[in-house]
Amino acid sequence: MPRCPNGSRKNKQGICECKVGWAKYKSTCVPKLTPNSNYTNPTKIIKRCPNGTRKNKNRVCECKDKSKILHKNVCINRESIESNKRNTGSKVSKNKEKIKENKKTKRRKIFEEMKNAEEILIDSPSPVSPVISPPKPSPIPSPKNSPIQSENNQPRINNGLPPIGRYNLTPGRENYSATIIQKAAIKFIMKKLSKICPNVSDCLLIGRYRPYILKWFNHFSLEYCENKVKRIGIDSDNAFILELEFYVNLIVEGKKMQGYTSYAILKSTLFKHSDNLWYEYTIGKHLNQFHTFIPIFLETYNLYRYKSTNDRDLLHKQTSKQFDVHTVTKRNIDELLDPVENSTLLDACIKSDIYAFTSQIIQNNDSLYSLIVDSKIDNYNLASVIFQIYFCLSAMNNTGHSFAHYDLHVGNVLLYKPFGDKYIHYRFHFTQTGEVREFYSKYMLKLIDYGRSCIDKSREFFNELKDPKYRKDCGRDHGRDQGLFMGKALRDGIHINYETFNLSHDLRMLQDLRHINRFKSNDIKPLFNKLVYNVGVQPNYNGFGTVPNNTRGGMSHINNIFDVPDNFWEYIVQHPQHQQNPPQAEIKGILDIYDDMTTPLNLKII
Repeated sequence: MPRCPNGSRKNKQGICECKVGWAKYKSTCVPKLTPNSNYTNPTKIIKRCPNGTRKNKNRVCECKDKSKILHKNVCINRESIESNKRNTGSKVSKNKEKIKENKKTKRRKIFEEMKNAEEILIDSPSPVSPVISPPKPSPIPSPKNSPIQSENNQPRINNGLPPIGRYNLTPGRENYSATIIQKAAIKFIMKKLSKICPNVSDCLLIGRYRPYILKWFNHFSLEYCENKVKRIGIDSDNAFILELEFYVNLIVEGKKMQGYTSYAILKSTLFKHSDNLWYEYTIGKHLNQFHTFIPIFLETYNLYRYKSTNDRDLLHKQTSKQFDVHTVTKRNIDELLDPVENSTLLDACIKSDIYAFTSQIIQNNDSLYSLIVDSKIDNYNLASVIFQIYFCLSAMNNTGHSFAHYDLHVGNVLLYKPFGDKYIHYRFHFTQTGEVREFYSKYMLKLIDYGRSCIDKSREFFNELKDPKYRKDCGRDHGRDQGLFMGKALRDGIHINYETFNLSHDLRMLQDLRHINRFKSNDIKPLFNKLVYNVGVQPNYNGFGTVPNNTRGGMSHINNIFDVPDNFWEYIVQHPQHQQNPPQAEIKGILDIYDDMTTPLNLKII
C-alpha cells in the first residue's frame, strides 16, 4: 500500500485519514484555522512564520514571548494594542456623538420647517394650497380645455402660491431647487398624514388635519375631479346625489412626492318644484362655522350651476345605475357646471332647477332608520345618539346661535363608525355647572338635508320674499313649496315659522320613534310617553309638526329640544350597560364637547 501524504496516517482499516487538528482539502491534509471548522482556506496558510514567532501544534504562528501578541505579522506588547483599542474606541465614540448631534440638528431644522409649513398652510389667506399640484395627467391626451390639460395641452400649474417657511415651493419656476431640509420637512408632513389619514374622508369627518386637506383640495374644487362618479341612493322627489372622486399630488422639482385621493358629494336639483338647493347651500355654509365646537353637521363646500338643464340631464343619465362607478365620457364634469361666486335671492328663484353644490361625504354610513329597522342598534346606543343630537341643538340655541332643522326625522340622521369596532369616550361638558356627562359609543353622527332649516338670516330672506317682484319668479314652480319658499298654507299647517323659531318642531324624530312597534313595549317607552307633539296640526299633516311650546317640561314632559338631554341622560345612567365600561384596549379616542360654543371640541386619539 502506498505511503499516506503529509499530515495523515493510516487508521485500523489501513485507510489514510487526517490527524487531529487537520482537515482534508483537495486530497491533501491542511491545518484548521479554528478548532471547530471542518475546512480551511489554503491561501491563508502561512508557509513560514515571521521573525520572533513559531508554529504551534496547530501549525499557526504565534509569538515566542507569551507576553506579546502577533499583530500584522509583528509581535507587540499586549498593553500597547489594548491601549490602542481604547484610543480607537474613544475616537469612534466621539464620531458617533458627532453624527448623533448632526442628526439632532437636522431634525431640529426639519421640525422648524414643518412648523413654518403648518403655519403657512393653516393661516394663509389664499384659498389655494401652497403645496398642491394639478390633478395627475391622464395617460391619454385629454381634449382641449379639460380639467386636466390646458389649451397648450400642458398640465396646469398654480403659480404665485405662498411659500412654506423660508423657501418658495411654487411649482414650475425656472431654476428652482429645493433644499434637502425643505424636502425632508415636506416629506415628513406628507408621510405623517399618509399614516394618520390613509382615508382622507374619515379624517375630515373627525376633524383631523382639516385645514391641510381643504387647502390641498382647494375646498374640493371640480378642477381636481377625476370624472369618476358613483350614484348614491335612489332619486328622491328633490334631487339626485353623486359621489365624486378628487385627486391631488405634491410636486417638488418636477417629481411627485405624495398623492392623495378623497371624495365628496355633488347634490343636484331634479325639478323646478324641488327643494331650493341655493337655500340649502346657504344654510350649510352658515353651519360650517360650528364644526369647531360641535360635530353633528356635514361641511358644505361649493355652489355650482349647470350650464343648462340638458347638461344636468346628461350627467343624470350617464350615472343611472346605483352604487356603480361611472366614468363621464362625453364631457368633463367641470364643463357641465359653472362655479357660483355671488348669487341673489331672485337669481336663486329663476334658476332654481339648475343649482348644485358639493359637500362632505360619509362613506360606509347607515341612517338611523335603517339601523332601527334591521335591529342593529340597541336602546342604550339609541339613547346616546338622541342625547348627542339634542345636546348640540340646545347648546346652539342657548348661546344665541338660533337654528331649527325643521325636517329632523330618523332618515336624516346618519351614523358611522370612524374607528370600526373601537369605542369613543364621549365627555359632554356643562360649563356653567361644571358637570361632565360621559359614556362610550362606537358611533358618530351627522345631520343632513338643510333645505327647510332656519337660521337668523332666514328672516331677511323671508321678509325680502314679501316684495311683489318675487311673486312671479318665486312661485310654485321655482322651489317655493319647500324650505324657505314654502307656501303659507303648508307652513301654517305644520307650524314652520321663519320669523320666530319653533324649537318644538325638531322633536319630530322622537315622534317617529314613538310609533315604531319595537319601542311600544320596552324600557324606553316611558321616555316617548313624555313627548308633547302633534298639537294643533291639521289632520292631513298629522305627525309632521306641532305648535311651539317654550315652557320647560322638566322631567315630566318633553315640550321642546331643551327637555330632551336631561330626560334621556337619566335613562342612560340607569341602564346596566352604562356601568360596564369597555376594556382600555378597545377605546380609540376621547372626545370632549362643550355647551358654551366658545371652547373648541377636542378629539384625542389614544
